[in-house]
Amino acid sequence: MVDVDILENVKVGDFLTLNEYPELGIKDGFQQNPRVVTGITTTDSVSTNTYIEAGITTNATISRPITWRKQTSDVVVDGFEIGKDRALLEAGIRPNSRIINNVSAAATEVFVDTAVPLFGEIDDLGETLQSVLILDPTEKTGAAATAIVSAAGTITSFVISDGGSGYTSAPAVSIGVTAGIGTIFAGIGITVNTNATAVAGLSGVGTVNSLTVTNAGAGYTNTNPPVVLIEPEAFGNDQLTSIKYEGDFGIVSGVGTTSVVGVATTGLTFDLFIPLDSPLRSSSTMSTPITSSGIKTGYYFVVTDSNTGAGVTSVSGNTTVGIGTSFIDNIYKVAAVENITGNAYGFGTTTLTRVTVSVMSTEGVGLGNSEFFGRYSWGRLHDFVKEGTTAFNVINTDGVVGIQTGPIIVRTRDLKEAYI
Repeated sequence: MVDVDILENVKVGDFLTLNEYPELGIKDGFQQNPRVVTGITTTDSVSTNTYIEAGITTNATISRPITWRKQTSDVVVDGFEIGKDRALLEAGIRPNSRIINNVSAAATEVFVDTAVPLFGEIDDLGETLQSVLILDPTEKTGAAATAIVSAAGTITSFVISDGGSGYTSAPAVSIGVTAGIGTIFAGIGITVNTNATAVAGLSGVGTVNSLTVTNAGAGYTNTNPPVVLIEPEAFGNDQLTSIKYEGDFGIVSGVGTTSVVGVATTGLTFDLFIPLDSPLRSSSTMSTPITSSGIKTGYYFVVTDSNTGAGVTSVSGNTTVGIGTSFIDNIYKVAAVENITGNAYGFGTTTLTRVTVSVMSTEGVGLGNSEFFGRYSWGRLHDFVKEGTTAFNVINTDGVVGIQTGPIIVRTRDLKEAYI
């Protein structure tokens, strides 16, 4: 069963006119004047204003053509104001966001740069009806290589002429033979031709950077080396259904340094604050207003529009989280989190959420509090059903600019009209 949105044709406020039908002899007094639709009673019937003008008949078996005219101005029907807007004319709003951590084939959560309120709160679709597509726009090109054949007819190595791009896992490698596969009987004596095999290795940026011979084979000639085929990376997408969302956004109101063994040997602290005019604090936007960040240890977030630092590389243990190229704009992973009482930019003393992140160096990062250092945001999709087995890699080598070129998450259905 597939749930779909039904766009109304006739709506309250439209005009309907019952017409005569001379071709069938329905004429001479059967033409009515327009009447206003006051209600939709069933899928194929409507109610209108009380009509006492021309064209009335007591014969309920007569079928007559009807003229439908859409409402063109706001009207009052039965004491209620009915606007002329229609779902068909509304802009189709489909929120989207970018992934900020790698998504495995069997992932149970996905971190994105933003998710609330547009993905979850500003909508009247239940979670079971919500679904998103993960699309990977990353450029993917196949790799190419040439086999080097020894005088003995074996494969000794490869020359990679093109490492390709966009690989997320090592591709399969196939090596051809010049005289068939297997054992070939060639009249007098036996000529043995054994197919060679190899495995590919990947660089950190998704290119093939090595081909290792696992079986040198036999029977090849260096005058006619075999064709080397390297499997191209498939263009992937996947769908998540029955999703739950969480996340928030605001400003970075304080920046500090820290060094805590087991948490962040070289670390930065960010004091996160949700401004007073944020839609997250409004009950008209949020079913439960958010006044302080709900980010937790192990979560990913991004900092944008910052004004301190000169490019920061964030890490988690020995793994690079993000390589920033501008100020402290980057992807970060929370190593620790606590609520503190401090001064917020433009507010004064209040509760702030202080997160600790690990970085390679804090050199060049200005420190302080109760200032505007940048903006933060994060979103988490969880408890979903992942339809496929496609994996997705975040582009984390160019700060927040890089993630805009990587996999994107987009809703499969527009926001419902009531919340547009």
